[in-house]
Amino acid sequence: MLHMAKQTYDLAIVKLGLSSVPSEILNLTSLTALNLSANRITGISERFGNLHHLRALSLSGNRLSMVPDSFINLTDLVEIDISHNIFLILQKQIVLLPRISIIDCSHNKLKTIAPTIKYCTGLTRLIINHNKLWTIPYAEMLFCYNLIHLDLNSNLFTR
Repeated sequence: MLHMAKQTYDLAIVKLGLSSVPSEILNLTSLTALNLSANRITGISERFGNLHHLRALSLSGNRLSMVPDSFINLTDLVEIDISHNIFLILQKQIVLLPRISIIDCSHNKLKTIAPTIKYCTGLTRLIINHNKLWTIPYAEMLFCYNLIHLDLNSNLFTR
């Protein structure tokens, strides 16, 4: 059982072999940064959306294939790292976040990007290297007018 102060702002629980997010974390509504990388997490509870003040989130190096619908409630989230997982699609629950600026979804199994990417107007960095993308939604990506770094390296694009 984890014992944490109710006013915890930054929390890192890395390389502990967790298979799920400890429920105690979901009660820390003042969290602004959470690093759960390099564990064995396979799923995330809908209660994760209660972390309204979260600005930075790292879920890299787990076994995740999707995020819950409640992710749309993480309206303060600016940066998310979901690299080194098994995502097949960059979900709308991530791209519809109003303040999202940095998305790292490299080293997954992405085959597609949700067309709702066009609503990511504040996106500055999108890292999608080492995936299984054949194409990207070019017309929708044009709406990402603040994008200054796009890494599509090592995908399945053809000429």
